[in-house]
Amino acid sequence: MSKNTQTVYFAKTKSFEPNTVKATINEIASFPLEPLTKEVKEIFKETTCELAIKCYAVQEEIKNTFVYKAPLDINVTYKDKEIVRLLPESIHNLGHNPVNITPIPGSMFESGLVQIFTYFGFWFFSEEPVTLTLQPPNFHTTSIKHIPMLTGQYDISKWLRPVFPSYANYNYENFDINRGDAMMYIKFNTDKKVVLKEFCMNKELDDLAKGGLDLKTVMPWVPLDRLYKMFLANNMNKKILKQIKSQVI
Repeated sequence: MSKNTQTVYFAKTKSFEPNTVKATINEIASFPLEPLTKEVKEIFKETTCELAIKCYAVQEEIKNTFVYKAPLDINVTYKDKEIVRLLPESIHNLGHNPVNITPIPGSMFESGLVQIFTYFGFWFFSEEPVTLTLQPPNFHTTSIKHIPMLTGQYDISKWLRPVFPSYANYNYENFDINRGDAMMYIKFNTDKKVVLKEFCMNKELDDLAKGGLDLKTVMPWVPLDRLYKMFLANNMNKKILKQIKSQVI
């Protein structure tokens, strides 16, 4: 690998638990992560905004950024701050709910925080330090664009967690998502050219990741810098990287 490039390993999420969505569905239904630069050129092509892509500030902002697109059509209906209808109903027959709600402690109502396509997300990891930032899809037009998307950032060389869209639907607004809608942008903050390399998630990697994800049940609200130190002190990065390299496609 060139010194001017940085490898980012990625895998599609899947569940190893019984009675959940079959792993092969995500493998087939998910869209490839397309570079935002390519998408913006296509969006602005032959419009009065076509020159915008030549702006160096725009180019700097969208480099090493990839587009996550909705893998399924879904329709969500609320009543009294609770989801009362979720289509298509056939999804439940697969043991998978494409919309997960974060509960409000001590409240009878569901939270407005909506996690979408949790079993259709991605894992990312890097041997070299690099932060990943989740951004709203501001160059694309979708029916839920006006609902705030939860942004975030973490170092993918010091933590392993799944990445999927989350929205703050605090008005409990009914919404529709169409397959192919841009749900979020995934940006890697480095001056090097990012090269994505796919691996297959296995049970060993899933178990290693769960250790970090389940930690919040016994140690809630631990700051990222402390989590990073715990992660590295226990050689989790080396254990994970060894498994990833054995599963590269």
